[in-house]
Order: sequence, then structure tokens, then C-alpha cells
Amino acid sequence: MMNGKEIVGAVTGLFCLFALYGKGTSPASIGEEGFGNKCVKQNRFGRAVEIAYNRIVNNTPSVSRQPFSVEQWDDTIDEDLTDRDRVFIAHEYGTANSVFEFGIGESALIANHVGVKRYAGIDSNATLIGEIRNQVGKHFSFYFADTGPYKEGDQESKRFLPKIALNYQVHPLQTELSAFDVYKVDGRWKEPSMVLSFLHASARGAPHSDTRVLMHDCSRTDNNKGVKRSELLFADNLLDIANHSAHYY
Repeated sequence: MMNGKEIVGAVTGLFCLFALYGKGTSPASIGEEGFGNKCVKQNRFGRAVEIAYNRIVNNTPSVSRQPFSVEQWDDTIDEDLTDRDRVFIAHEYGTANSVFEFGIGESALIANHVGVKRYAGIDSNATLIGEIRNQVGKHFSFYFADTGPYKEGDQESKRFLPKIALNYQVHPLQTELSAFDVYKVDGRWKEPSMVLSFLHASARGAPHSDTRVLMHDCSRTDNNKGVKRSELLFADNLLDIANHSAHYY
């Protein structure tokens, strides 16, 4: 019995199937005395998320800031980055306490090098996540996004899978209960990821003036026609460009 409600378990092979039986039973009413000695008047699942999140925040190790020098940088794994890009990223990350990345790579290694205290990033490449995770501090958090099976040349078709918006763009930010100082946007869904970055920071109480979003590939042209990419046109019409490198704005 739990709070006057009967819990029935049925053993099937190596699995146990549990169900709650009782008039008026609802998951939110279970364990009102839990999570400490006082009843918190909020959704119990939300409270569980908050407790788990605070365990991460409260156990963040102290990190030291390190200067960045391209001459001494050996982790050049992204061919798309120029040295000017690396210096630009290192400067932005080096003055931030927290960073979120849509699309991980060498920039995550730079974040680790310059001593970012709180980092989270998402990618749809599980192998890349594993490789980067093994080279950074244990306090770095990574999310894997299921955006569908990958086949050579099918990137365009993947844009329209219904699960992409939730799995890649919304889910990781919904989990993060505090705003980030800097959001980096890369990959195939830059426009919605950029907008959601600003919305996340605002929803978590960050002043607009304190929120920065870096977008990759902004200065490149489509099909060598000298036309600005749609991502840059979209961002330029909506926001103020505060600074830029060769490929980052």
C-alpha cells in the first residue's frame, strides 16, 4: 500500500509489470511527502527534474581559465574552421561561464581549453559525441538527437522528419533549467535553433543584452554565386550583428 493506494505487480519472465489501482489515483498524487520533508505545490515530475538538474549544478568542479593560442593549438579536427574562427570562438567562450552548442566538434574542445564552467551540446552523430566526450571534462553534458537514419545524400529529406523539431531543437533546451551566456548554432537547422536559443534564454530569465548567439557559415555563399546564405539573411533582418569572424557571426 502507498498512501492508501494498492500497488499490484505481475512478474512476467525477467520483467515486473507494476500498475496503480485505486479510485482517483493519479501519478501527481504519489509521494507528496517525498523529495524532502515538505510538500512542494508543483508537478512532481517537474520537481524530480529540478532535483536532478541541481545535482549537476551544485557539483560543478572549479575550473581555471587558460589563454588560447592558435600557434600552440593541436586539436584542429574541423577543416571548416579557420584560425580566425578559432580565436573568435575562444574569445567568446573565454568570457562566458556557460555555453550551449547545436552541433559539436572542435569548438567543444576550445570550450574545455578556455575553462567554460557549464557546457551542454547536442549532435545527431553518436560517434562524434563519444570522441569529443572522451577529451573534455566530466562536467560537460552531451545530448544525442535521433534525426532519422543517415544515408549519403539524404540530408535534405531529413529536414522534414516530424521528430527533428522536438529531438534536436527543443528537447535539450527544455531540459536545461538555466539560460546560457553563449549559444552556438551549427548544422542544418540554423534558423529555428537560433530563434529557440533566444527564446530559451528569455524564458529562463536572462536579460536580452546578456545573451549571445554564434552562427556558423554566415559569410559563405550558396553555389558560389556570391549570394549570402539564407541563414545570414534571416538573422540580419531579425537581429543586430555584434561581431564576426570569417565564418561566425
